[in-house]
Amino acid sequence: MDDSRRCTAHKKDGNRCKKAAILGGTVCGTHGGGAPQVRNKARQRIMEAADPAAARMVELMASLDERISLAASRDLLDRAGHKAPTEISILSDEALLAALEEERAR
Repeated sequence: MDDSRRCTAHKKDGNRCKKAAILGGTVCGTHGGGAPQVRNKARQRIMEAADPAAARMVELMASLDERISLAASRDLLDRAGHKAPTEISILSDEALLAALEEERAR
C-alpha cells in the first residue's frame, strides 16, 4: 500500500499503523477516523480538491494525444451524469412492431 494512504498513527509498540486511512483523512477508523470532526475535515479536504481536479480534467481534454483527450472527456461527462447506456433492452417482435408503428405515427 502507498505510504501516503496509510494511517499516520503509531501503535503502542512504536510502529506505524498498517491500516489504510479513511478517504480524505490521515488516520484509520481505529485511530480516530470515525470521529465526527475527523470525518468532517476529510469531507472538506475532498470538496476542496474537486475544483482543481475538474480544472485539470479540462486541461487534459485539450491534450494532443487523442487517447488522453478522449479519456478525460469521457470521465468528465461521466462525472457530470452523462454516462453511456450500460443496459441493452431487447424487445419482443410484438413490442418492436408497436414501437415502430408509434414512431411512424409521429
